[in-house]
Amino acid sequence: MASRRLPFAAVTAVLLLLHGAADAKSSSSSGKTKSLASGFLDAHNAARRQVGVPPLRWDERLASYAARYAAARSGAGGGCALVHSHGPYGENLFHGSGVGWAPADVVAAWVSRERALYDAASNSCRGGDAAACGHYTQVVWRRTTAVGCALATCAGGRGTYGVCSYNPPGNYVGVRPSANPQLSILPPMASSTAIALALLGIVLLLPGNAFVVVAYPRGGGGGGGDYRMQFLGQQNAARAAMGLPALVWDERVAGYARWYAESRRGDCALVHSSGPYGENLFWGSGTGWSPAQAVGAWLAEQPRYNYWSNSCYGGMCGHYTQIMWRATRRVGCAMVACYNGRGTFITCNYDPPGNYVGMRPY
Repeated sequence: MASRRLPFAAVTAVLLLLHGAADAKSSSSSGKTKSLASGFLDAHNAARRQVGVPPLRWDERLASYAARYAAARSGAGGGCALVHSHGPYGENLFHGSGVGWAPADVVAAWVSRERALYDAASNSCRGGDAAACGHYTQVVWRRTTAVGCALATCAGGRGTYGVCSYNPPGNYVGVRPSANPQLSILPPMASSTAIALALLGIVLLLPGNAFVVVAYPRGGGGGGGDYRMQFLGQQNAARAAMGLPALVWDERVAGYARWYAESRRGDCALVHSSGPYGENLFWGSGTGWSPAQAVGAWLAEQPRYNYWSNSCYGGMCGHYTQIMWRATRRVGCAMVACYNGRGTFITCNYDPPGNYVGMRPY
């Protein structure tokens, strides 16, 4: 990755803000007259107007997700730690000492200082640290259309904890915050990075091609953390947000995934195994892809799923619905490097399979 590119991830960096009680009291007073929702929304949209991007709308589902995570982190067991939820949304976190913080204060902490640290010419944070301006770029990300936020008081007098969740998420590598949404979704064919996805269900919710070259250029990188949890973490966070039971890792299913991934090393073609399980496939050009990136690409389909009509719109959403299928209990995954530098192939299998026609995932 070029040194001048901002190494953004789908989930932004965290912020720890500590200052005196007098400052907290004075800065928060102006926001007390507004509701939580309008306070957060007005502050976000003021920042977006300054750079000419459309306003965000408040989303209660995002707000509920943020509230659940804020409650979990602010409790005695959470320690108000600035640790991300690793869910399907973009996320900005805040921790301030004392109480009395208003939504406007929280957003100002992300925007006021970090705006000056973002260098639009190089699309990078000044100083080369993505955490230095990543909150701001998520706030003004053009393709993000909805936000939901929450505040919670930390147990034991540890201060105030804030969470904002964003959908669709922002901070993709190589894409400018103000980029046209179409360009964010469909990069030029000359892009050095490509992704392809495929899914298998008993019957797809939306008939269409078996796979699609998609979405957004992503940086490499992988490894780190427990291999299984890299697959399970985001999938179970997304399921938890909808009140669904967690998936468990199954070695028999994982063995099947490993067998099929190995069999595809030669061509890395997005051809399904047609076995007894549900199946999500991923292909990325080059090496260094992580399990979390594959899962993130599948979960990025969430905005395309219309629960009320139980259908996809604007593109594929079957990878997402398989992950979220209530009856699915077990998962096993595998990844391989394709021969002759043909990229990376990742597969996850699901038992029982999902994506039955006429049935909702949850």
